[in-house]
Amino acid sequence: EELLGVQAYILWEEAGCPDGADFGDKARELIRDKVERLGWTLEQVERDLKEPKQKEPAAKQQEKQQQQPPPQPPPQPPSPPPIPSAMTHDPLKWVNDTGSGQAALVAGGLDASIVSKIVDLENKSSWTLMHRFNSCAEAIQSGDDLRYVYVWLRFSALRQLTWQRHYNTQPRHLTGAQENLTSTLARQFARAKDPIEAQYVRMCLANVGKGGNGQRIRDDILHIMH
Repeated sequence: EELLGVQAYILWEEAGCPDGADFGDKARELIRDKVERLGWTLEQVERDLKEPKQKEPAAKQQEKQQQQPPPQPPPQPPSPPPIPSAMTHDPLKWVNDTGSGQAALVAGGLDASIVSKIVDLENKSSWTLMHRFNSCAEAIQSGDDLRYVYVWLRFSALRQLTWQRHYNTQPRHLTGAQENLTSTLARQFARAKDPIEAQYVRMCLANVGKGGNGQRIRDDILHIMH
């Protein structure tokens, strides 16, 4: 019983001295294991419990630490494959970044003349959404690249471009410009020679609006301005 109490106390200390814990059964199993499996006498068990365990010398501990392999850094997640530069692609080629699930159309370079024309128009002193719709229709009719028209209309739909500047647009004129642009896009869709061109026409139409209500658009402009 004395050995049982000593063993239970040691187990209690090793467990962090929990309140109300009973280690009697576990202590009994440990003592029985030493006697039956290892063939110890009760005196040997008592000596093992009461004598303090001798620690290994510091040199021996250092030698063991040196023998252990250095910790390996955690594995780094694989980096997603880079999207090649648009300048290295053929015009109108789809690029799909499987790492992010995004897909985009990229084109080989920019046409500086078209970009300069759009920038010059947008910097006119008097400029409205009506003028932009008419200019987009003219660009399509003159054979300009639909990619530029789409980007132009997309920025307009996101209200990143001016809708009204130093010009009083009549609702009927705005409705006529919108109808003219949608009709031009519809004819371009009918003449499209490949699915990519047709897709750009659909994307342009999505940024023009349903049309037929120039008064509502003008009221929205006035609401933004005031």
